[in-house]
Amino acid sequence: MLRADDAEDSVDTAKRKYEKFVTDLSAASKRLEHIDAAAEELVAAKHGQAAKATARKQQLRQQWDRLLRLKEQKEKSLEGASSVELFSRTCDDALDWMAEKEQQLAASTDPAADLRTVRALQRRHAQLERELEPLKEKVNTVSLLADSVKSQYPNERSNVEGRQREIQQMWERCQAQAAERRNRLESAVGHQIFGNSSAQLQDWLQTAQAQLAQEATAKDVATAEALHKQHQELLDDIKTHNDEFKEVIGLGQQLLANNPSLTDVAEKIKLLQDEQRALDKAWQEKEAYLKQLVQLQCFNREADQIDATSGAHEAYLEYKECGASVDEAEALLKRHEELEARLAAQDERLAAFQARALQLQRLPHYAAAHIAARREAALARRDGVRTAAATRRRHLQAGLAHHQFVAATEELQGWIQDKTRTAKDQSYR
Repeated sequence: MLRADDAEDSVDTAKRKYEKFVTDLSAASKRLEHIDAAAEELVAAKHGQAAKATARKQQLRQQWDRLLRLKEQKEKSLEGASSVELFSRTCDDALDWMAEKEQQLAASTDPAADLRTVRALQRRHAQLERELEPLKEKVNTVSLLADSVKSQYPNERSNVEGRQREIQQMWERCQAQAAERRNRLESAVGHQIFGNSSAQLQDWLQTAQAQLAQEATAKDVATAEALHKQHQELLDDIKTHNDEFKEVIGLGQQLLANNPSLTDVAEKIKLLQDEQRALDKAWQEKEAYLKQLVQLQCFNREADQIDATSGAHEAYLEYKECGASVDEAEALLKRHEELEARLAAQDERLAAFQARALQLQRLPHYAAAHIAARREAALARRDGVRTAAATRRRHLQAGLAHHQFVAATEELQGWIQDKTRTAKDQSYR
């Protein structure tokens, strides 16, 4: 006979035994019906053993009813055992699954050496986190089964709640490990991006510093202005990279805030900041130099033009002839007056040249000594031109006066001769 609670057998074994018992019970019910019918026939025939037969039939019926009650109890017990077993099996499945995911989450904890590897690990981790979603549903299923078992079978409450806590703790641990690994991979990605970006900025810094270190010399305004324009283009490039510096340094500071042990990040941040400041300073210094280089070449150009004009005047003033007649002397004097007018017209330009030279000297300009010497030479040469022009004017005026005197004397002499001939003419007597 099937016992009410068979702790030694599994639920499946108990179910098979119960099914066999139900089959046997169903088959035995026919025998009970035959006994009932036989007892009723004896009573109907008023057999002498009819009373005993009836008593025996009732005894068997009571035993049969007791057996049916035991059957119902066992059925309920098996139903409860099935619910508990389903809950337990679901818990075991969830725990096994989570244990597997924990092993996967614990694998490959070493930081990757390059960005491509880290990206691949991120993709694998994202897939692993997607695989955790069904686990969440299974944990919810465990919770629903637990509530059902506890409500139907209060004696299982302690065991069920213990399994629930075990499941919940492991699930929370899995979630924490997944989040921690995701954050670690994100940090690794940031670390790699920071490293690559800082290396690129270092390469650019070296190129920019090399450009600033190039010697800048010019012998004319066009070359000086071209050098200054090239320097301004470098400034545009520097401004373009300023945003990149800000982003990379900001990323590094964020990495340090999350993980202060990243000493290499701190060192690279400091190096970038120091070299960026040094680059800005070097650019400003060369900017000041190139501005003065352009100013110097503009000054030299003006000085050259003034000297060229002075040279042309000097060449003209070297002509010493004063004319062989009054007309020639007057023509030469007229041309000389035109020269003096041109000299006077250039006085304003010369004053501006001198003022500009003094302004450059007061900056102070790196070529202040050269500027002072060139200014003095140009002014002295122009003073020499003025002196020579004044001397030439005196000579021309003296020559003109001489020719005018000669012409007057010759005219008077001719008149005297004419009058003398008239006076000697006999016709006037």
